[in-house]
Amino acid sequence: MPKLIARQPGEDLAAELFDGQAVTPTGRIRGRLSSPQACNTPFQGLAADGAKLALFELIRRGYRVVGYVHDEVIVEVPTEQATEAEVAISDILKGEMRRVLGTDIPVQVDSMISERWGKP
Repeated sequence: MPKLIARQPGEDLAAELFDGQAVTPTGRIRGRLSSPQACNTPFQGLAADGAKLALFELIRRGYRVVGYVHDEVIVEVPTEQATEAEVAISDILKGEMRRVLGTDIPVQVDSMISERWGKP
């Protein structure tokens, strides 16, 4: 990128820096991206697609999803069903992400049972 090194602004330099595009395996397409955005979009977009499918499946199966913050899903369940629900919810989250990945890449979910939402 000689124009960048020489600090020569212009449409050619802007096109080199910001006219990238990214496509995820799920078909998400983004254009006019900077280099970091073009690198991150396939991963972040794929994670977002997996999370959305998992949220839909949790709700479809009758779970009460009360929050989704960054990469955390908060589900409210009766205390007496907590252990059983933790396993089922983890299986749903992993299953939907595997579906999005379409490969045998290992998928891991960390979970915890708590009476209130917070970091351990």
